[in-house]
Amino acid sequence: MASRLRSVDTKVCIDDTLGPFDAKVDPHDLWNGFVSPRFTLDEARKLADQTQRLAEECGADCVDTVHVIDAGGKTRDGKPLAFVLRVSWMYVEEEGTEQSTLIIEPDDEGRYSIGGWEWCWGYAHWTCVCGRYSDWHKRCWCGLTRDHQPTAPLEIVRWTVAAALRRLAPSATSALIDIHEGRPHIVQVYAGDVELDTADDGGVFDTETLGAADAYLHHAIDSSEPADLAATPGWTHVPDEQSANVYRITFPAL
Repeated sequence: MASRLRSVDTKVCIDDTLGPFDAKVDPHDLWNGFVSPRFTLDEARKLADQTQRLAEECGADCVDTVHVIDAGGKTRDGKPLAFVLRVSWMYVEEEGTEQSTLIIEPDDEGRYSIGGWEWCWGYAHWTCVCGRYSDWHKRCWCGLTRDHQPTAPLEIVRWTVAAALRRLAPSATSALIDIHEGRPHIVQVYAGDVELDTADDGGVFDTETLGAADAYLHHAIDSSEPADLAATPGWTHVPDEQSANVYRITFPAL
């Protein structure tokens, strides 16, 4: 029961071989660092389809296959009249069918534990706009969640530019950019009120990093309307005697 109380809803996979599948997982129930997922019957069907396709491609003698045996009816308490069969074909010849097959019945939540403590199940990952990836059910280190990602190009680019610059200057909090004929160029980078050195020779940033940040900005501005610049949170127009298109981008706080 304690294990069920600790379970999280997530997605799991085995590298690029199987998955991702929706599952419940107890993060503390680990085998050599691998998790033990519990699947609904529908997800078990998806897993079964993938294992059988994999067996066709690679040969059944090196792949366990999963099969859903479904009578199409219901038990007295309304649960599907079905069970899951796992076949380890590589052991059939030496150990026989009884030792090479496993009938997996549903638990009290109607879920099927497939491959736990045997298969190399891991969490599927999602990639945040800040450039980092996290386990499917976890919040990114930057504070954003998978379901609450910015979608507007000018909002996204605050995160991508911040991530690029902070790899070399973790204290960076904002940048001053000049947009000339639609092409933005980072003029200055700040850590609070302190200007960071952006010189080509001996500065904090290398040419590749600043070039990548400029490219992110160009794509975002090219995908937006001019009026969006002043209306987007984190973008502030800065009066300048030499250019009418200077903006300060304030990076999201970490």
